[in-house]
This record gives sequence, structure tokens and C-alpha cells, in this order.
Amino acid sequence: MSPKLFPHITDQYGYIVFMFPNDHRPTHIHVYRGEKVARINVEAVKLLVIDQYGYRKRDLREIMRLLQPYRMEMIAIWNELHPDAVFVERTDDE
Repeated sequence: MSPKLFPHITDQYGYIVFMFPNDHRPTHIHVYRGEKVARINVEAVKLLVIDQYGYRKRDLREIMRLLQPYRMEMIAIWNELHPDAVFVERTDDE
């Protein structure tokens, strides 16, 4: 199975955003632009940078701003690609 791409982000902003189907937890995406790369954790309500190479802080803030509205979509796609590592968001009631 090939990586899941998010073409709407790439087409509009030039970032290549995808998930690998054979990846591991935490639930995360990979963001590339040229030689720059970042892994972003989507489990937290507010997206978090796991690690990165080459991006400036300003770039990372832009990436987070662009991707935050897609968080639930990314979680759903992760769960579809990783049935053995499904992420279920906890509520305060649990």
C-alpha cells in the first residue's frame, strides 16, 4: 500500500503531507518541502511537532495553522490505514 497523500495541502501551499501505512504510533503525519521535513503528532488537540529538519519556527507555525482544521480527517485516515493502531480520542468523561 502506498502512502496516503493530502493533495489539497500540496496544491495550495506547496507542502507535501502524507502518512505511511506501515508507520507506528503516535498518530502522525510527515510534511516535506524540498529538503525540509517534519513529523507532526495529530493526537493532541493542538498539533505538536515531534521532530523536524530545516524548517524555521515561522514555517512550522504556518504548517500547524494550515493543518489544524484537518486534524479529525487525518485521525480518520490514520485509523483506516492502521487498523492495528487505531487512535481513539479520550473525552473528559473517561
